[in-house]
Amino acid sequence: MFEETKEDLDLIFGKDYKGYAEQVRLAKMLNACVKRVNEFTKVSKNKVYEADLLLYIVEVAIPFDEELFGTCFTQFDTKVAVIVKRLINVVTKKLGEDYKVDYEKPINHYLDILHRRAWHNNTVHKLPKAI
Repeated sequence: MFEETKEDLDLIFGKDYKGYAEQVRLAKMLNACVKRVNEFTKVSKNKVYEADLLLYIVEVAIPFDEELFGTCFTQFDTKVAVIVKRLINVVTKKLGEDYKVDYEKPINHYLDILHRRAWHNNTVHKLPKAI
């Protein structure tokens, strides 16, 4: 089921979304990705797989061209911040301490990028600097 969900996410990544700017299109894609992860989580209840899928979205779907952050299209910044926040909550509150070590480096990398480029966004501002 996990692999099937990853394949579904790959299909979502390849789909074209409407929007004037790339940030708007990416935000719509991220909404679809989160919806699919929610469906998976509702059925499986496996927090490790949920964390893996959220990290997969952040790593694959978001082309971390830092120029995409901090623009007037804050919908993208907010959506990325919400996904990272959810990933932090799953890793720190739902999983054991040993899992935190596995996820700490990539999460801190994304937090650093968000705080440097989209610091003006309230959702980003409320995120920790590191876990």
